[in-house]
Order: sequence, then structure tokens, then C-alpha cells
Amino acid sequence: MAADACDRMQRESCQDEDALLFRKFAGERTSTKGNRGGNQGHYAVTPSGELLASSSNTDPKALAEIRGAQVTQAAGELKDYTYNAGLQQLYEDGSLRLSNGFRVDVPEQADRDGFLVTGGEARGDADQDRFVFTRAESAGDDAVGDPTAPVLIRVSDGLGAETDTAIYSRQDGTVSMPGATTLRRMGMTAVGHPVTVDTNRSLATLDGEAQVSLAG
Repeated sequence: MAADACDRMQRESCQDEDALLFRKFAGERTSTKGNRGGNQGHYAVTPSGELLASSSNTDPKALAEIRGAQVTQAAGELKDYTYNAGLQQLYEDGSLRLSNGFRVDVPEQADRDGFLVTGGEARGDADQDRFVFTRAESAGDDAVGDPTAPVLIRVSDGLGAETDTAIYSRQDGTVSMPGATTLRRMGMTAVGHPVTVDTNRSLATLDGEAQVSLAG
């Protein structure tokens, strides 16, 4: 294993033997370049310069990245949740980050409502018991949905929510929305904050200021 600064070797004007070899295998990789810039990354090559594998994490602290991630978390015979993301990053402490758009589907079970969440970015703790969902400022290539759109939540009992940040706790089955949130159900629209949706009891609570409009 060898490490070297690649600034010099990336320049076409540099005709050193090691630079020519580097540009040869760096030009063959198919992984998307991250925000680390240029051809920085990790390469596995043969002594002759044949490229075997490569990676270029957009976050140098991430242990691994998966583009176009599709994962199902199961407990016994039941699906706990399924998520899709434009990019998934895994960290040493076991936490994860979903970015460039995500879709998290928590299926309905006998003791809880199911719900679907879409947004720009999601972060899960080491045990994946707590997720923080937010919208993104921009979208990259191969995004899932529109990452810059608000976080949207659709509960299986017919309730819909739109907000900028939502926090899901698997332990107590609640989705908390601390900022301005719009709730919609057939014939009703409510705006307020903070809002808590208890999927175990099919209950939405608006604390503090709230405006409710009824139709029909």
C-alpha cells in the first residue's frame, strides 16, 4: 500500500513516470467523483497499472458509500422499514447518512400505523432507532425524488404532513416536527408547531400556536 499527493500527478504537463501511470488507471475508474476534487480517492492496481477497484468518498470520515442504496431492515419476519437513497454513507460509530434524496417506508403493523417519508437528507444513529429527516439545499445527479422539496410524511390513516425537519423515534413510534408544519387530512388543514404524530395511537398533537381550517 502506498499514499501520495496526487496534485502533481493530475497535471497533464507532468510527464513523470509515476504521473503517467496514475493518470492511466485514474482515467479508467467508473466511480463518481466526490467533492474531494479531481481524481483523489483510493485505488487498487496491479504493478503494471491495471485498475482492479477504486472509490472516492464525498465525506472523508465515511467508511463506505453506496450510490442508489436500497435497504430493508427486518426484525424477525416483519419489515421494520425500507429506504432508498441517492447516496448512503456509513460511519465508524455505526451511524448512517442518506443524502441526495431519500424515501423511507415504515410498513403498517398490528400495533402501529405505517408511514412514508421523503426528503433531501436523513441521519440515523448507531442503532438506527432515531432518524432526523431534513430537506436539502441542492440536488446532485441520480437523486431520489426532489431533495430540495420539504420533508413529506404520509401516514397510513390518511394524515399528511409537510415540514422542513422531522425526527422519527422507533422506540416510541413518534414523528416529531419542531418547526412550522402543515397537516392535511380529508376536509381539514392545520398549520402549527411543534407537531407530534404518534403512530401507535393514530394521534397527531399540535402544541403552541395552531390554525385549523375545516372544509365541507
